[in-house]
Amino acid sequence: MLGVRFVYWLVALLSLVAATVRAMWLKETLKTNASPGNVMSELKRSVVEVFAAFRGMTKPLAVLTLVLLISSFEEPMFHSFMSLYAVDVAGISKPNWALLNIIYIIVPLVAGIPLGRLVDVVGRKKALLAAYVLWVPSIAYFIYCKSLVWMVLIFVIFTLGGSLFGPAYQALLADLTPKEMRGRVMGVVGTLNLLAMIPASAVGVCFMS
Repeated sequence: MLGVRFVYWLVALLSLVAATVRAMWLKETLKTNASPGNVMSELKRSVVEVFAAFRGMTKPLAVLTLVLLISSFEEPMFHSFMSLYAVDVAGISKPNWALLNIIYIIVPLVAGIPLGRLVDVVGRKKALLAAYVLWVPSIAYFIYCKSLVWMVLIFVIFTLGGSLFGPAYQALLADLTPKEMRGRVMGVVGTLNLLAMIPASAVGVCFMS
């Protein structure tokens, strides 16, 4: 319990450091006319414009949003019960599960920049398709895997897919959205993703019971 509390205090401290760095050294990329006196009126107007942005989505942007909604629905079902399945069913020990989580972080750290470059070289759509080519077989095999060695391989392949998917969808979302509307559109997409995530864990529990 003491260790867990220490880790959460560390997270809070590092979050404060990150917020301070962003506040002091990040440069604004969008010129706005909002002043402290009319922030609330701008906020009210932005709520209305969010719905307008949703209705005004182009077909490619709507398709990308649908892809993200599907991912947001399936991701909690996979990740929420992943550790329980690996330890209780696949027989992976708790220390080895910690090792797998380290791999889950190290692979994107090493592969993130080259795969991000690959997204620019081959294109966003091909990168998204490649991500699913890596994801689907690794998830399917995870269901039957009982070996730590193969579990390591699954985690490497799965995280490589994630390292492709993240930059590809973010770049595509930015490409399809006008600069002056990116905040509103990404707000809409983020809200829809959260709404899709809400029932996901409950659905997973229903299947488990």
